[in-house]
Amino acid sequence: MLKRALALIRKDFLEFTLSKAWIIVLMMPLFIGFLYLVVYKQAETGGFPIAYPADADPAVIEVISKTGVDLRPFPHRLTAESALKEGEIKGVLLADDQSGGLSLLVDQSRTQEALAIVNAINYALLNASGNHAIPKVNLVYTNEQLPVRWLSFPVWLLQIILTVCLLQAAAAVADEKEKQTLHSLLISPLSVFEYLFAKLLWFAVIGVGALFLTLIITGAPLNPWYVLIFGFSGSLTFGAVSLLIGLLAPTALMARTLATLTYIVAALPLMVRDLSFAWKEIFYAFPSFLILKGFEKALLVKAYQPEATSWIIALFSQTIILFLITRFYLQKKADF
Repeated sequence: MLKRALALIRKDFLEFTLSKAWIIVLMMPLFIGFLYLVVYKQAETGGFPIAYPADADPAVIEVISKTGVDLRPFPHRLTAESALKEGEIKGVLLADDQSGGLSLLVDQSRTQEALAIVNAINYALLNASGNHAIPKVNLVYTNEQLPVRWLSFPVWLLQIILTVCLLQAAAAVADEKEKQTLHSLLISPLSVFEYLFAKLLWFAVIGVGALFLTLIITGAPLNPWYVLIFGFSGSLTFGAVSLLIGLLAPTALMARTLATLTYIVAALPLMVRDLSFAWKEIFYAFPSFLILKGFEKALLVKAYQPEATSWIIALFSQTIILFLITRFYLQKKADF
């Protein structure tokens, strides 16, 4: 069985390298690398001086200084806020008496830059202290407070890499069916199980390979084990979806269209995840949400998160269910 599956994987590899599919898959790691290295990193460390009062916790200041943020001591809060108004600095670290944490006071026009700064600071504090009560630093401007993520790396873009693989995989399967290649494979000694197994394994290789290529390009401080586990399980789940879409779609173009619509539906929880409503737990039924949660855990370099185990089990369960449905469909379908 394994020998025939590997032969099919070699065939897919040759088709992948000889076609333009590899260019499309390569585009996302390159785009994320550019976005992270040019936009995020420059915003975190370049040209954003922050003042801190003399009575600030020296241990916290030491951790923040290691992020590369330009910190400048000020004797009093009033003098720091005055310097902020005059444009001498771009932010002021303030003690938050209610939460016991810190707040970063900035001008409203600097919101986007300040978000990147807060992300970098919170990531450094999180890994230095091991305290997972996040966010540690709130962003404050004009007497209003913004919800801030502590993520210093755009992990949601990693999840989109798997989406690109989903589109390519669905189109590839539909193209095989359209060209009667699928029929030739299924009447060969290759069984339906071996065909589906080889396809899922190949999709996982593409997905995980693209993810780790992104990590190599960016040099992002992510836990590689979380990226590997959730990248592999997520690739299998999206691969199972792409198999079913590719077999149901009459053409490769229709397969891409259906895969795009499928991802739009799957991405809905990511768009409203910060809102509060009673049935929010239903988001855990969406593979895209589980994958993103897993990638967020990859930012916690020093932390083991036991709840991630249930997410992995859920992803593998969804893969198995989709695999069985697709296998049943292939066995009953006779006109490929």
